Amino acid sequence: MFGLFLVSLTFLALVLYELRRRVPIWPLSPVWLVIGGYLTMGFVGRYAMRWAKAPWGQGFLFITFSDNALDRTLLWFIFITTSFALGALLWVWVSQRPDLPVELSAKLRRQGGGIWLLVAVGVLALVIIGVGPENVVYRTVYLTSSVKWAKILGSAMTPIGVGLCGYIAFGFESTPIRTGAALVALGYFLVDFSLATRAMALVPVLFALGAFCAQPRGRSVRVLFYGGILAAPLLMPFPLVLRDLSEQGLIPFMSALSSGMKLLKHQDILPQVFGNVLMSFPLTTYVARQHPIDTSVLLTCLNPMPGFMTDWYQEVPHLMVNPFTPFNTLGMLMNFGAPVGGGFYLAVGFYFAHADWKIRRELQQGRVLRGLVLFGFLALFLLVTMQYMLRAAVRLIYYALTFEILTGLLLSETSAPIRRMRPARALPQ
Repeated sequence: MFGLFLVSLTFLALVLYELRRRVPIWPLSPVWLVIGGYLTMGFVGRYAMRWAKAPWGQGFLFITFSDNALDRTLLWFIFITTSFALGALLWVWVSQRPDLPVELSAKLRRQGGGIWLLVAVGVLALVIIGVGPENVVYRTVYLTSSVKWAKILGSAMTPIGVGLCGYIAFGFESTPIRTGAALVALGYFLVDFSLATRAMALVPVLFALGAFCAQPRGRSVRVLFYGGILAAPLLMPFPLVLRDLSEQGLIPFMSALSSGMKLLKHQDILPQVFGNVLMSFPLTTYVARQHPIDTSVLLTCLNPMPGFMTDWYQEVPHLMVNPFTPFNTLGMLMNFGAPVGGGFYLAVGFYFAHADWKIRRELQQGRVLRGLVLFGFLALFLLVTMQYMLRAAVRLIYYALTFEILTGLLLSETSAPIRRMRPARALPQ
């Protein structure tokens, strides 16, 4: 096992070295986000689980497997990361497009922004409608759904909506528009807080990424971005603790925080945060070691048709660890076998390298919002593959492809060569 581990790491290092020469590392790179996310989960999940406390109802995931089984799961993370990186390199070699470096320049604030603020508000409204306004304020169960399609679409678009708020707040001149964007971002935070979802901890980071698109060299933006990263683990305990309350929603949660007693008395906060974040690692092992999943499930997951036009809803009950925990993408692919998993990530890496180049191109030609939306879909792919089923991850790629096609058809593309953006006047820092 050690020899295979050493050979796998060596080959991965060589692939990443070559990839680094062709695809730059920067905050809006979907390629390096996936690579960094999988390697972090693989190594931290394998060697830090001893300090983690299993989430409620998931204790068996942390005690069932031998060290040998967990070592194999780490090898799987290395294998899919290598396949993904090879797919990205393959796109670089096949496309023959010139290298497009990242050149970040300070940008001037622009007029307008109202239409984009309405888009951010619309996404937030979808989430509220999907969950049910009354359930946001008060409910007696953790998970609820009022309008299912609105909840699914709103949840998928939430990272984009929050990032859009950050872009508006730092990219436009109008004080009411900028203030409105900040208030809408606060609305996203409060809704996620009321739903006791871990996405709440990511709202500051996503807001800062949007601000980065507007002012990539702004000192305040850098402070905001690093502050968001530091705040994420500090915010994580709140939804994990509050979701255990018998009364759920914004009003009960605010009451619990005002008293402070629930959080102050709760034991093992950090181990619970570790366990909730790292659960994807043992979940991958568990799903891969379950009875073989039928090939028809793989075909259904890859099918672009809506679920009601396939047998998806008949398959879902058989793809659950328990009533609250679905199989994850990584475990399902391992269950199908290494050739399927490797081939899937080779294809995904190929597309992500194209999307990475596309995002850089959009930003350098001034189409920042289009680049941000595309990045939002692909960033969500990383989280979904670790905790949700293969079909959910595949849908995000379809959404990204559809977005590219529609914007290419409906919005004008400049035929001029890419210009290096040099604004006449930078904003004071």
